[in-house]
Amino acid sequence: KFIKFMYKDLKDIPEPNAAQLEEFYEKIKESYALEETRDLKVIKIDTKALEAQIEIPEDEIKAIYEDNIDVYTTPKTWVLEQAILSTQEQADAVYKKADAKGLEAAIKDVTGNAAAYLGEQNVVEAGLIEDIKEQVLAAEKGGTVLEPISSPLGYYVVKVKAIKDESVKSFESVKKEIKGETRQNQIIDEQYALANLADDMFAGGASPEEVLGEVPASVTSVTGINRYGLNAAKENVLKDYAADSAAILERGFELFEGEASPMFELQNGQIIAVYV
Repeated sequence: KFIKFMYKDLKDIPEPNAAQLEEFYEKIKESYALEETRDLKVIKIDTKALEAQIEIPEDEIKAIYEDNIDVYTTPKTWVLEQAILSTQEQADAVYKKADAKGLEAAIKDVTGNAAAYLGEQNVVEAGLIEDIKEQVLAAEKGGTVLEPISSPLGYYVVKVKAIKDESVKSFESVKKEIKGETRQNQIIDEQYALANLADDMFAGGASPEEVLGEVPASVTSVTGINRYGLNAAKENVLKDYAADSAAILERGFELFEGEASPMFELQNGQIIAVYV
């Protein structure tokens, strides 16, 4: 059951005095609070400017190639099919059929299934197991089926499908790759050097404009954002920074006005500072 007390029926309500208004305000003043907002500048090291400045001479690229020739060398490789049989009789039977039918098919013929077949793999000399190493190295050409080899595990039947000689990638074929990697490493090193310079300047009280005079960087300004990265229109103004936006906001709201954070690295490798 409800009883209604209608506002229109209330008479002679006195106007509140200043003391009453003050007391009421103190109780509800949180509802009048404006959340803190900040204006930030995101200062980002300009990698495009660095890329334009860095050039790698060809003789330096050639020296890197020669110093790391092992990286561009593919050692001699044997393509092997292998099987382990439990008895000498099975191994002999598979050996006799493997040349004509193929190793896996020969195993199925002899044992009724392919459980003994170990598959095909590419192996360098260092990867050859001792039980079969001598016989594999003695094979003169691909397509050779080796006679059964006794081992503690059983009897190996091995087919040397192919022998690939050692090969070295030519300088011309890898020059572009080496140049790209070297430039990227130099850009990263230069980024950190510039970040350290910017940190030193900010620590000395420099403004963003003064830092930009010494460090190739770009500046993005965001104004009136709250600690969630939203502006007055409730737009996420840091959406371009995706997962890094939380780190930007954390630094931006722990500093005082006129302060800059140390340079820090984003997930995409860019290096930035936040200035309040």
